[in-house]
Amino acid sequence: MKGTFDVGQPFDSGLGNLANNALGKALAILRSGPPGIRIRLGGDAVSGHSRKDPENNRMVTYSYRLQLSPKHGLITKLKFYEFDDRFTVISETEYDVEGYAFIHDFALTKNYYVIPQNPVSFDIAGYASGQKCAIHCVKWQPFRQLKIHAIPRPVSPKSAQVIEVTPSSFIYHFANGFESEDENSIVLDALSYPRFPDFGFLLEPGKKYVDIDPDQTPIGRLHRITLGLDDGHGSATAYSPRAMEFPRINPSVTGRPHRYVYTAAALHPHFNRPPQAIAKVDTETGTATLWSRGFRYYTAEPAFVPRGKAQGPPAGSTDIAEDDGWLVALCYDAEKQRSELVILDALQIENGPVAVLPLQDSIPHGTGSLQ
Repeated sequence: MKGTFDVGQPFDSGLGNLANNALGKALAILRSGPPGIRIRLGGDAVSGHSRKDPENNRMVTYSYRLQLSPKHGLITKLKFYEFDDRFTVISETEYDVEGYAFIHDFALTKNYYVIPQNPVSFDIAGYASGQKCAIHCVKWQPFRQLKIHAIPRPVSPKSAQVIEVTPSSFIYHFANGFESEDENSIVLDALSYPRFPDFGFLLEPGKKYVDIDPDQTPIGRLHRITLGLDDGHGSATAYSPRAMEFPRINPSVTGRPHRYVYTAAALHPHFNRPPQAIAKVDTETGTATLWSRGFRYYTAEPAFVPRGKAQGPPAGSTDIAEDDGWLVALCYDAEKQRSELVILDALQIENGPVAVLPLQDSIPHGTGSLQ
């Protein structure tokens, strides 16, 4: 290993300007240049959204890749992984989707992995030729339906099902999923859009985020989606017209019925505006409680931390309230021009932060947040 810090001097000056390193391999002579040695690190690229099953303490994630198919044009090949508490792979499940599936997140239930097949197409020729970047190749197909794939987990006796959802939409993120008591349906809470939010134009010369017209951009809303496993019918209903994104739950109820979903939300009740509030959505009443510091304050994805016990209540326990914990979010104060870590009492977020940790520097306000 030659260099340990991007802007520092290497300990061994035999090769200059080293920046990027891996164990036993020098990867770059200059950070801005191509790797000096081209290697494959091996393994599969996996999703940034993993789920932990509280019933067996397994961490679950997935990877996927595209493969050309003479019959279907493209096949989306998925592989699901389950890890034990020592991060040893316990199971691998492969599943093929006919056609292109834009998958950013998934839901986990007792018996199923649940993924969306959004109604979009992918220009593989444009991508392979280098004429287009990946985001430019994804196009909304308004005459197709959203399909949800329910894929059996290794311990499940169930069979795979593909269910079309009405009305059609585009799903980025799931809050949670669970099965009904009779296991004849799957219930999902998801952030979905009426069409694909195409930001590919931002890659055009001279374009910036300030060029986005929010009134021309589809609004993401929290929906309750019900999949009938017996009749093959799927339906979706929005909880509220308010723009929301980045849904989270108490992780101890992953794969089981939940009551509360926490999101970043717009202040306006129905116009498409940036996230400037934290919302607590009660899925039983359909109401949302908000906390905000106004129009010069920007919120991000809130992470839920159970109070007292790091793992939350035991599976099936009713002794601890589902919302008994803390919401932690990285926010940006435009008036003070600084980022800060905000901690809210999830029981009463309307009371405001119980702690605010101002950061010395501003962190670029991105899409995801704390995990």
